[in-house]
Amino acid sequence: MLARESFYFVLHIIKQRPSSYSRVFFMPLWNILSRMFPFRTLRLASREGFSLMNVITTFKDKRREKQLKYERRMLKEISLTALRKHIQQCFENYTDSVLFSRHCEEYCIELAIESYLLGARYSKFGYYGEPLMQVRDRACHEEQDLTELLFHFMQNVPIAEMEEEQRHQLYELCQSFITSWWTEGYEKGERRYRLRLH
Repeated sequence: MLARESFYFVLHIIKQRPSSYSRVFFMPLWNILSRMFPFRTLRLASREGFSLMNVITTFKDKRREKQLKYERRMLKEISLTALRKHIQQCFENYTDSVLFSRHCEEYCIELAIESYLLGARYSKFGYYGEPLMQVRDRACHEEQDLTELLFHFMQNVPIAEMEEEQRHQLYELCQSFITSWWTEGYEKGERRYRLRLH
């Protein structure tokens, strides 16, 4: 009898005051009662016109949502004209070639943005006091993957047949390109953490 009255009381309060306060205050009580009497709870709730379906979000979803929001904020600080100018400076021997089309430039932009966001993601370690070299060691595998992606892509856009020395120079160019954008993202991300804009 007491449980039944408690159910009606909680349902009545939530219906009368559908504010977030009443839900926060009375939902734990509702959860306890529903665990004690599961079938009765469902029957009473359906009779009163209540649905017990809650939206379930996982920690991974929340973290991903927060990361996407942070990345959007970081992307507002990047300039496409500066990116294109940097590509022209780094790969000037390749940009003159007919094969270096808009498609190639867009791929370089894409990898530069990935590198920039990677640096921004790792900037929190620098903010919490970790030295830059240690942070770079943390990110070295992902940064190396981006460098190799760019290198293999650029290798397929040759002006002529490349020798071993030219390949080595191209790899160093790709590495410096990715590293410079990683550093840019790291510095801007650390600045955002310091200003508490993250």
